Amino acid sequence: MVLEVIKIIKQLKAEGTTILLVEQNLAMALKLTDYIYILIKGPLFLQVLMIN
Repeated sequence: MVLEVIKIIKQLKAEGTTILLVEQNLAMALKLTDYIYILIKGPLFLQVLMIN
């Protein structure tokens, strides 16, 4: 099931669709995103622009 969701997210991204992904699996999220925002108990902790 997880691999199916990843495939769909990659497909939507390739089509140019903006996605707000809330995910606990940071390793997976890093492979799918252009921007990372990390929140710890509410406030913004870290913001990263992913450069591929």
